[in-house]
Amino acid sequence: MRRLNLFRVVGLSMCPELTHKDLVVTWATRKIRERDLIVFVSEDGQKLVKLVSKIDGSHVNVAGTNPLLGSTLTSKPIPHKAVIGRVVFIWKSRRMIRKFFASLSFHSLR
Repeated sequence: MRRLNLFRVVGLSMCPELTHKDLVVTWATRKIRERDLIVFVSEDGQKLVKLVSKIDGSHVNVAGTNPLLGSTLTSKPIPHKAVIGRVVFIWKSRRMIRKFFASLSFHSLR
């Protein structure tokens, strides 16, 4: 893997921090802290982006940021060697943002 990598977000497990079709740039580094967003390779070979919730020796625990969606992947510690990099830049999908606001219906309150 290169030092800088580009990934497209798929899904809604990281909303509102990241949304479907956002782009993230990662920097390959071993310096990871709690609350960092990281991209890692899961046990089944998927590349996932999650929030670091805890660092425990040679493993990191991760979590999604969408309280409405849970994940079995976040209950298992991730080995440091599975981490591709720390997210250093997020390019928000404007098309998705427009669709989101267009889908909202506003009601007046009395």
